Amino acid sequence: ISEEGEYELTTRDDEDPESGSTPGGTQAVLMRNLDRGLEESCEDLHRVEPNKLSENTRLATRYAVRIFREFLSDKAQSLEFETLDKDALCAVLRSFYAEARSKSGQVYSKSSLISIRSSLNRYLNEPPYCRTLDLTKDPELRSANLTLAAVIRRLEEHGSGPVVQKQAITRSDLRKLYESSVFNTETPFGLLN
Repeated sequence: ISEEGEYELTTRDDEDPESGSTPGGTQAVLMRNLDRGLEESCEDLHRVEPNKLSENTRLATRYAVRIFREFLSDKAQSLEFETLDKDALCAVLRSFYAEARSKSGQVYSKSSLISIRSSLNRYLNEPPYCRTLDLTKDPELRSANLTLAAVIRRLEEHGSGPVVQKQAITRSDLRKLYESSVFNTETPFGLLN
C-alpha cells in the first residue's frame, strides 16, 4: 500500500467481518489496484509456479537486479528500488541508462541494456512486489526510455551498433572444404576443424 493510495485492501464476501477470517480460519485479503481496477488475491499471486520461467530467464533477472543494485550502491543511493514511486524510479533509471558501465569500464551493449530493462520490469511486476508498471511503456517513465534510446543511438554512432552477420558459406565453398584435407576426419587437425 503506497502513500498515494494506489491500492485498497478489502475483505472477501465469505469472510466473517467480526473476526476478519474466512470460515477455514485463514485471513483472506483482496488487493484492488485503483489505477487499473483489477482485483487480485495476494494468496493467488504467490501461488504462481516458480518454474514457469526458464532457468536462463531467472538468471538474467538476478543478474540485472544485481547490476542495478551495484549501480545504486556506487551512487550512494538506497538499494530498495522496489518501493520507489514512478517519478523517483524514472530518475534512477535515467541515471542508470546514461552512466552504467561493466566492471571493465565498458558501456553495456544495446542488447544488454534492453535485457536489463526487461529483467527489471519482470522483477518489479512479479511477486512479492507485484507492481503494476511497465518500464517500457509507462508514460511516467518516458524520459528514462528516451535516455535509453539516446544511449543506444550514441552506441550505434560509435560503431557499437547492432551485430552485422556475415554471409553464409555457399554450398560450393562448403563442398570444397569437405573434399579437401581441412575437414579430413583421419587427422587431428581435420577433426578439430
